[in-house]
Amino acid sequence: MLNARDQAISNRDISAYTILIADDYQDEGKTKAEMVAHTKELFAQFKGLKMESFGRDIFIADENNARAAQSYRLKVLMDGNWREMLQREELSLTRTDSGWKISAGL
Repeated sequence: MLNARDQAISNRDISAYTILIADDYQDEGKTKAEMVAHTKELFAQFKGLKMESFGRDIFIADENNARAAQSYRLKVLMDGNWREMLQREELSLTRTDSGWKISAGL
């Protein structure tokens, strides 16, 4: 699921990205709809995106909840030049009937 997120962002595929987020996503007052809208803006702002996650640690809390800590490299094409951002994130994950989803941390 986390690799699918990298691919969805790199491919600028908002549909593929949206299905990876839990319907009840909530983080610092932001909902799934707000996170999807933010990602659409990111896709519109940059002509090219490349995302690659690495250094991933997954902590299983129980059969339906987990946390993933990982670093990611996001490259964006801006004004004909690639710019790179490196960041560490912690995501909350929830198992749903359709698989694992991101429930917080984006």
